[in-house]
Amino acid sequence: MLNDSSAIIEQYMRNLDRYSIEQLRFKCIEKVWSVGQMYIHVIEVAKEYIGHNETCTKATHEEPEGKTEDGTKALAEKEWPNIRVKLEELPNATCNPESKDEIVAGLEQVLEKLAYWSGYVDESNPAFSS
Repeated sequence: MLNDSSAIIEQYMRNLDRYSIEQLRFKCIEKVWSVGQMYIHVIEVAKEYIGHNETCTKATHEEPEGKTEDGTKALAEKEWPNIRVKLEELPNATCNPESKDEIVAGLEQVLEKLAYWSGYVDESNPAFSS
């Protein structure tokens, strides 16, 4: 899991070289996100989900309900279903990045957190081991 995630994040970092900060912040219309906002969103959501690892490793009981059918399928196939999700805009909506360095720092933090938690997840639940 860590190797796959690291490779993807490193590719995201390499792809940053293709863009200026102006291009990363550009929005063709107000209702769509810029490429930079997509990067920030990926970073924020990754940090949120990684934070759930701590909650799960501290759990004192196993979830009796198990995964949903879609969750089981996604885990088995190691990919998310191709379903578009439209959520209501939150008051603290994803902002445009101030700089490329902000994006790189966020991606590096995600890599560090993944590396830290990779051993714990495998240790806590061997079913997640690669």
